[in-house]
Amino acid sequence: SSIGATSPSNVWYLAEGAAAGEFETFLLVQNPSDSPVHANISFETDQGEVAPNELQGVELPARSRSTFRVNDYVSTYNDSTHVLATDGEVVCERAMYWNNRIGGHSSVGYTSNP
Repeated sequence: SSIGATSPSNVWYLAEGAAAGEFETFLLVQNPSDSPVHANISFETDQGEVAPNELQGVELPARSRSTFRVNDYVSTYNDSTHVLATDGEVVCERAMYWNNRIGGHSSVGYTSNP
């Protein structure tokens, strides 16, 4: 695990994901506001950008956390994630597991491109 976020933001970058082989990666997006927020989620892979249609304008309910399994959208050992909240602010982290979820780690995202 890593430190927590100090505040929500409308943009997040999450590095070091793997969604192939024994690896499983999850994007966790919290909406702390009293209103729904919409976001566009995309993945940068070693084969280029992937922006699934179903993750463009996705609604994040008020005061909730939504979980997206990255493996459902990409299949690569090298991926990073970009979240752009279009009408509010959110908090994002990435959790990654391996060896049938015996091993794992998580990290909060960056609010500027590292």
